[in-house]
Amino acid sequence: LAGTVVFAALSVWRLAQFRPDLVSIPAALAVGAWLMQPRVPSWRSVVLLCAGIALWANVHSLFAIGPALVFAALIGLALRVALARTFSFELGTPAPALAARWGSLLIGSVLASALNPRGFAQHLTFLTSSSETAVWLVRDEWTHFHPFAFLPEYGLAVSRFTWLLSDAVVAVFLAAALALFVRFVRRPCQESLAGADPVMFGLGLAGVVAMLVSIRFQWMLFFPLAFIAQGIRGIGAGGAASLRPVHALAASTAVLCAALSFTGPLWPGVDALRPARLTRYLTTPYETAGYHLPGVRFLRDANLEGRLFNAYLMGGFLGFWTPDGLRTFIDGRTEHYAPDVVT
Repeated sequence: LAGTVVFAALSVWRLAQFRPDLVSIPAALAVGAWLMQPRVPSWRSVVLLCAGIALWANVHSLFAIGPALVFAALIGLALRVALARTFSFELGTPAPALAARWGSLLIGSVLASALNPRGFAQHLTFLTSSSETAVWLVRDEWTHFHPFAFLPEYGLAVSRFTWLLSDAVVAVFLAAALALFVRFVRRPCQESLAGADPVMFGLGLAGVVAMLVSIRFQWMLFFPLAFIAQGIRGIGAGGAASLRPVHALAASTAVLCAALSFTGPLWPGVDALRPARLTRYLTTPYETAGYHLPGVRFLRDANLEGRLFNAYLMGGFLGFWTPDGLRTFIDGRTEHYAPDVVT
């Protein structure tokens, strides 16, 4: 319950928007859940997941998160096998079978995600955007997360509360990883390795790195939260008494997050989520202010063709309402253009 509340608090800004992220978030969580299952997955599930990633690639450009998570899990699996061999004990789940399924998913997902109108160029765009395009100039979406400084560039996307909460999750994740690793070294066995599972740690670390790269990935702290939960299961082996402090802390965390997530001083976007404004947001197709409706209607009705020089914030609106033959100069939905176009 505490993990769910924390995840909701960190993800609310993305979940509250009707954007393609609403596909990438559950898709990434589905891949993560598939990798976290304790048994060897079936070949049928591999095929179904590849088909899902093909659909993902046609919906949102962050589809490459899926293969990246699988790659991180494979590295963790290699480390899991190395530790078992080093300390001479058997693994509960057969590593060769897992490697075959996960490796097939990695290859299959890369190939399946090429089934889109742009083919493998879609992958290249994802890989080159960070160095060759203007995506990092979009401060309200792609600002780096700074764990030691709350920046005004965060805008409404990150409140002071969710910034502190993210720092707390990362700190607990790193502390838990260190404690569980020390526990494993002192008593190397299958049980202690399950608590400090390198696969779960790899996924958790991928989530932390993604958030540090961009504030839009705060929701990926789901993975370090899952690692923390795995460690708590290891503590539970000592009996119910050993979990009482953990239960008390988890309950306090859930109540605290629920109480503070939507309070004005700590969450500046709370006003936008009040019932009256939220109802208007869900029922209104677009805000009329700032979109120059008479001019847009003229462009649409006249069925004009050619190139249109437009402001950044108008791009998405014009792309939807104007004829296909009218090409916009810049579009805020796809920042895959050179930085000098914006500056």
